[in-house]
Amino acid sequence: MDDCGTSDRHHTGSTRRNAPPVDAQGQTSPIDPAGRTRASRSEAQPARLFHGAPIGIGLIAHHLIQEANACLCTMVGCGRDELIGQSDRRLYPTDEAYQGAAAALSRVSDAGRTETIETRWQRKDGTRIDVLVDLAPLNPDDASEGIAFTVRDTTEYKQRQEHLGRERERMRKCLDLVEVMFIALDASGRVSLVNQKGCQILGYDEREILGMDWFANFVPEAMRRNVWEIFDKLLRGQMRIAEYAETPVLVRGHTQRLIAWHNTVLTDGTGAIVGTLSSGEDITSGPPTKRKPAPGARSDSGG
Repeated sequence: MDDCGTSDRHHTGSTRRNAPPVDAQGQTSPIDPAGRTRASRSEAQPARLFHGAPIGIGLIAHHLIQEANACLCTMVGCGRDELIGQSDRRLYPTDEAYQGAAAALSRVSDAGRTETIETRWQRKDGTRIDVLVDLAPLNPDDASEGIAFTVRDTTEYKQRQEHLGRERERMRKCLDLVEVMFIALDASGRVSLVNQKGCQILGYDEREILGMDWFANFVPEAMRRNVWEIFDKLLRGQMRIAEYAETPVLVRGHTQRLIAWHNTVLTDGTGAIVGTLSSGEDITSGPPTKRKPAPGARSDSGG
C-alpha cells in the first residue's frame, strides 16, 4: 500500500488496489480513520479535563456565570443549569464579601493579571464556606471574554487553624501563669518562645526577645563559644541534652543572673531535633534545694 491509495486482497490471492477517494474538486485525499479518531479524542480531552477536574473551575463574564464544572457545582450544592447565566452575586453571603470579590475581578480585568483572594461563599442550602479563589483573564487582550477562576474549599483547613490557635492561646496563658521562665530556641539558636516570667527576668518585652540570638545576647561572652558548640552538637545528635543545669544568663544592663534550667529537645514529625525548650528558675539569691547535674551531663541552650 502506498500513500495515496488503499488495497485489499482478492479471494484469488491477488492484491487489488482501490482508488483513493476524490473530493468535490476532483483532488484525491488520503483516508486515515485512525487519525480522525485521534483528532476527535484530542478535541474532547480539554472538556473531559474541565468537567472531571478535582477542583472547582468556572468562567465569569460581565458578572454572569458562564461556565461551571462538576466540582464547582458540588461545592455550592447547585446543578449546572442553576448556575449558568446567573449573577455571581449569588455565590456570596454578604454585600461586603461580594464587593471585595467584585473589586478583585475589576483589577484582574483592567490589568490583565492574575490575583488570588480569600473569601466566603454561600451554598444553596445556606451553609457558608471559606474558599480560596484564583482569578485570571481568559484573554488578557480582551477583557470582554471573561475571567476564568479556580476555587478550593478551605473551610476544614480554617477550622483546624482556628482550633490550633485557640490551643496555642490556652497553652500560652498557662505558661504565663507559672513562676518559672520558659525559653524555646529554634535550630539557629534564636528565641521562638518566651513567657511572661522570662520577659521579667531578662528585662525585655516579648516582641524584643522573640527572634533574638540567645547565645549572642544572653550567654556571658566567656562561655558563649563553648555553649554554642554544645548546642550545635545537640542538634546534630552528637550528644545528649543535659536535663538539669545551673548557668548564668545576661539580662538587660549586662548584669548576670544564675538560672537553674530543666531542658528538653523539640523534634519534628520525623524525629529530627529542631530546637530546645527550657524552663528556668532564678536562683541568684540562693536555690531552695540545689541539685547537681547528672554524671556526664553538660549544659545546653539554657547556658
